[in-house]
Amino acid sequence: SYLVLIEFETVAEPIGVCYGRVAKNLPPDPEVSEALKYLKWVQAIKEEMKALEKNQTWTLETIPRGKKTIECRWVFTIKHNAYGSIERYKARLVAKGYTQTYGSRWTQVFLGIEVARSQQGIFLSQRKYVLDLLTDIGMLYCKPADTPIVQNHHLGEYPDQVPTNKERYQRLVGRLIYLSHTRPDIAYAVSVVSQFMHSPSEDHMNAVLRILRYLKSAPGKGLMFSKHGHLNIDGYSDVDWAGNVTDRKSTSGYFTFVGGNLVTWRSKKQNVVALFSAEADISNIELIIVVQNQDIQSLGNDIGAATALLENNVLNYFPDVKFRYLAVGNEINPQDAEAKYVLSAMQNIKTTIASAHLQDQIKVSTAIDMSLLGSSYPPSAGSFSKAASSYINLIITFLASNGSLLLANVYPYFSYIGDTKC
Repeated sequence: SYLVLIEFETVAEPIGVCYGRVAKNLPPDPEVSEALKYLKWVQAIKEEMKALEKNQTWTLETIPRGKKTIECRWVFTIKHNAYGSIERYKARLVAKGYTQTYGSRWTQVFLGIEVARSQQGIFLSQRKYVLDLLTDIGMLYCKPADTPIVQNHHLGEYPDQVPTNKERYQRLVGRLIYLSHTRPDIAYAVSVVSQFMHSPSEDHMNAVLRILRYLKSAPGKGLMFSKHGHLNIDGYSDVDWAGNVTDRKSTSGYFTFVGGNLVTWRSKKQNVVALFSAEADISNIELIIVVQNQDIQSLGNDIGAATALLENNVLNYFPDVKFRYLAVGNEINPQDAEAKYVLSAMQNIKTTIASAHLQDQIKVSTAIDMSLLGSSYPPSAGSFSKAASSYINLIITFLASNGSLLLANVYPYFSYIGDTKC
């Protein structure tokens, strides 16, 4: 059964009609006036301002006569963890670069990205950014390195590691992450050193300095966008096996070409341990276990049944299999005999999951019957009928309190494929 995840942003009190948005359309980006009505967004704004002040992002300057400042705007994002739950609310203050008047220092002063146009195409680089970075840390005249990271490196966390300056390490890695937006050649190396931001050692710092020495060898490398006479989309991916020496997790990577030009790339350590090399390629697949409708009553009445369900269907396969949800029933209608046991079954299963200390990895939910909807178009703004409120409100309150998502089958919406209003 195909499932779509729906998340409810706030449940402050019993709801008669609830609005959700399809997870694909998340995160929301409210206007400032709307965001200021919610405490979590206000806290996110305060955190951003504190970070900007701590990092001394700005310096006070006198505006030259006849010049105007570039205004700013707030961008709001909801960050989710690997299991789909809300991790934090993030606010960013960004400059309206599109309002800047084109001039001789356009690329150097604001964007930090140099754009060169020729008959061959458009070339993007951050040469000045690299040279400024090397100058700031006193490495402009360092000995260049041929590669950004040592082959078959053994970077990890060890009991006898010698700590280094954490603030300096985080600042350098942060600048390298920004640089990797036009330098896919350092993407893997940067992804490795970024794993130790919480507790860096001298070995980790030396790895960062090696990336900088590699940049010294070719500060002007960048991205070339040319016409190739087609718009084909080509993607490539690869993965190592148990490459991390600390937890033996694998690292996967991919890059995508559109029209022969590189547009996306990423290198990321996987969340689970792969038992063999082939499994490393598919270990990011997450499963949803659906409890059959006829089993709901026994699960709701007997927590022992919930314990047996978890042991037989989850614990025997965890962590080799990556579970995301335990869905209690499928399309239960409030008039069905099983309806009155759905919530208690969800609560019992949640209790057993918590006793196994897996509440952060596995969430509990249920797949709703479409008859509960009072409005279903467009799908991203559907609402529940008032007649279903007595049944669905308690379930939504349970989901909201545990950071779970509401599930719905996708097949009723197949006819909307291609509808831009969805």
